[in-house]
Amino acid sequence: MSRHCTSTISGDLLEPFAAAIRCGDSVQVNAILEVLSSSPTDVHALVNRVFHDGSTPLNVAIAFRHFDVARRLMECGSNVELPDSFRLDGCRRKPIHYACANGCVELVRTFIEQFNVDVDEPDDGNATPIHHAAASGHIGRHTVPNMSLLTRKRKN
Repeated sequence: MSRHCTSTISGDLLEPFAAAIRCGDSVQVNAILEVLSSSPTDVHALVNRVFHDGSTPLNVAIAFRHFDVARRLMECGSNVELPDSFRLDGCRRKPIHYACANGCVELVRTFIEQFNVDVDEPDDGNATPIHHAAASGHIGRHTVPNMSLLTRKRKN
């Protein structure tokens, strides 16, 4: 975590929450969630909020490879089907697209096995999670064979 990624809890928790997610500051993320813990509705609203740039907390955590933060957001009810549009190309992607692009087999497995996420659903650019995994080098001769769970799920 860089020194530029520090944030403080203030009256408005959205900006510090977004900054903590982008920086992978799990201590700060947990502290903010703890402040709201007396209101499960507020926690759910925060972890499913679409930020001003079109990104979502879960997609940001995965895109920046902060998988521990992503798991915490999911524990708090983050919607694993909520797409964003924060990429420069404006292409709306879901968390499974980001997890596949980053080769995070654990999250991909969680999306498929616990949340029954559709591995064939394309993003707005018509790329499926399998396309993202392949394009990022996570499926093939020199990669982790566990990403094959995507193709095994498709056949079922």
